[in-house]
Amino acid sequence: MFPANTTLTLYADKEATSPIATMTADQAGNLIFKPLAFESTPSLLYYRAQEPGKDISNVLAIEVPKNDKEIAGLQFEDGLSKKVYREGDALSLKGATLRVHYKDGQADQLVNLTNSGVEIHGFDSSKLGEQHLEVSYLGQKLDKTLTVFVVSAEEAGEKAVAGLELTDKPKVEYIVGEALEKEGGRFTVVFEDETTETHALTDEGVEVTGFDTTKEGRQTITVHYKGASTSFDVLVNPKPALNDEYLKQKLAEAEAAKAKVDFTFATPEVKEALLAGMVASEKVLKEHDTSTQDQVNEQLNQLTALLKALDGQANLTKEKEALLL
Repeated sequence: MFPANTTLTLYADKEATSPIATMTADQAGNLIFKPLAFESTPSLLYYRAQEPGKDISNVLAIEVPKNDKEIAGLQFEDGLSKKVYREGDALSLKGATLRVHYKDGQADQLVNLTNSGVEIHGFDSSKLGEQHLEVSYLGQKLDKTLTVFVVSAEEAGEKAVAGLELTDKPKVEYIVGEALEKEGGRFTVVFEDETTETHALTDEGVEVTGFDTTKEGRQTITVHYKGASTSFDVLVNPKPALNDEYLKQKLAEAEAAKAKVDFTFATPEVKEALLAGMVASEKVLKEHDTSTQDQVNEQLNQLTALLKALDGQANLTKEKEALLL
């Protein structure tokens, strides 16, 4: 098995001087070359592999099977499950198989059209109308073709949704009182014609239900889109105990400061800022059941800074110095 984008070159000699075929893997897996013709079938073939960003490999050898099966004929066993496509849709090979007949009475083999040895030519999803696709297996082309039809979106009508599949969950753990966050959530819409499209939970037409920010515990959230739905679970944790004792102490300190020189002789703007900060802190303490620890901490830091900013003592000193001049 080779990584995607690996280039494999086959050689007839172990010195790797005579390349006979080259192929690049478009995805990870095994590489199947078209049949190679030799005047005399060798016992060994040699190859070197070149992965992107790496040095080319040493020369390696593979044994050529003796008395390998020889294909006598090919025919379709089962046709395509899907024959009508919307403009822009990708070709679906689901359900289609080939029957491979071998010479010398060897047993037939059924091969899916998704097999890497199968090549299909002629499909153009931008071209409306009937299309005949040529199919070959290991370099041998079938006499018959596959017939498909490409129609416009208007002619096909609205796609029927078969189901939804959640691909990326948004935030799934909350604290009582927090709002549901839909950002980051994505889902895939699977249509009955096997095509898909992706949407975000925030897209127009998407409805998300089932979340109760006041209810603790596991909750099932349902995503609705075009008559289909899917769901995921979230956990709402109880609100942690609020530690507001330090804020109460700092507020009492601010109240006491109002009777001291540092506040009495402070500049008006500094006084107003401290009084406003005290009002905001009292509001957070009063709304204990809904306030968050972050709000409490923010008010504590603000009050601390406002008390440090009191400049009454400095202003009083300046006034005394001015009287002595």
